[in-house]
Amino acid sequence: MAKIDRTLRKVFAWAVLVSIVAVFIVVIAHFQSQYRQAQREVIYRKALMQVKKDREARKNEYLRRLERERAEKAFQDSALLVKQEP
Repeated sequence: MAKIDRTLRKVFAWAVLVSIVAVFIVVIAHFQSQYRQAQREVIYRKALMQVKKDREARKNEYLRRLERERAEKAFQDSALLVKQEP
């Protein structure tokens, strides 16, 4: 009977130890998953900001080009008016 009690204690001790290790592994996996998710969000935010910057740069370039074309057209029109005046 004592040998059975000792064996049961050992089995119980091992079960407790395995349970503690399993909980530890689950906790580590959970925090690792949260860390990876946070990294993905940071990368996504950086990419989104870069897209916004690129879009803004293209818009500004388009507006500058449009303004330059309007200025050239206005200059050519004024040059034509000057030539036409006797």
